[in-house]
Amino acid sequence: MSLPIRQILDLRTPYRLISCHRTSTIVPGKEPRHDQACRPLALARLLAMPLGFFAALRPSGLIDRATRGLAVFVQAVPSIWLGLILLYVLGVQLRWIRPFSRDWTGLVLPIALIAFHSLAVLTRVYRRDLLEVARQPFFRTALAKGIGRADALWRHGHRHALYAMVSAFRAEASWAVGSTAALEVLFGLTGIGQFLVESIAARDYPVLQAYVMVVALWLLVLNAGGALCLAWLGPRRA
Repeated sequence: MSLPIRQILDLRTPYRLISCHRTSTIVPGKEPRHDQACRPLALARLLAMPLGFFAALRPSGLIDRATRGLAVFVQAVPSIWLGLILLYVLGVQLRWIRPFSRDWTGLVLPIALIAFHSLAVLTRVYRRDLLEVARQPFFRTALAKGIGRADALWRHGHRHALYAMVSAFRAEASWAVGSTAALEVLFGLTGIGQFLVESIAARDYPVLQAYVMVVALWLLVLNAGGALCLAWLGPRRA
């Protein structure tokens, strides 16, 4: 008998799962959370648009070079390795944060690691499509009419670039699900990713079934919402 999805989505009360003579227990006050990936994705979505716009406004400028370097860095360096290094430097050597604590200092690093990866990807996608619009003849015509470059980019390129960024956001949200599970284990966060790892070790199959269904539901809702946004932004292209 599979575990009801409602128990994974609403874990305010403790319960015990029994499967194959093994148990996975949730301690009151340490219930798994399922929103660990939402905050870094929202932060990345909030910052990607202004950074991408200013990077496209001044190609090869400071912001453009910084976002390019960030994109190369997050693609080349594994987030879990970077998390270990930052834990040692910021938490052990400098003592700027308190690793594994339940306050905001314990959440800064995992949120930043996921947000930086998504921020770099979304920023470069938004910048790329803005520059694609800037190479079109109608954009040069708008500049010849006396419209400033910033106004022309926003009026003629924003909708086009936002369409591409929404498409990239769906892929980043899928990536964040797997990365969140690894970072929850590294930083000791109480999330469904860490609960999944513990359930795999305990061979708790009902939890695995529920996790797969929750992730599938999350991706279905996300893709449906993204498809609606794409249809609204560009009905012909969607």
